[in-house]
Amino acid sequence: MTPFKYKFKGCFIVQENNTITAGSIIIENRKVINLSGVSECLGFDEETILLDTKLGKLTIKGNSLHIQNFNTATGELTAEGRIHAVAYTVSDTKQSFFGKIFR
Repeated sequence: MTPFKYKFKGCFIVQENNTITAGSIIIENRKVINLSGVSECLGFDEETILLDTKLGKLTIKGNSLHIQNFNTATGELTAEGRIHAVAYTVSDTKQSFFGKIFR
């Protein structure tokens, strides 16, 4: 009997300065994550990996995480470990009209 395999695949396409940049996120069995479109690794430890991508900052949470491969020329990154969550960080620095007044 083969074990159940769960595979999540997400894609994104960004257009900047008349060039199209594509990226993807592939998670295999919550143990391996393959990413493309990564600009920079901002920091990592065994529980968190923080990346800068074409769509903003991406946080990967888990246990025993380690980066297996990161190619800065192609923007591809592979990490292994027990993956609990993957989320983009919203960093909206714009304030509303009342937010500016009541600082």
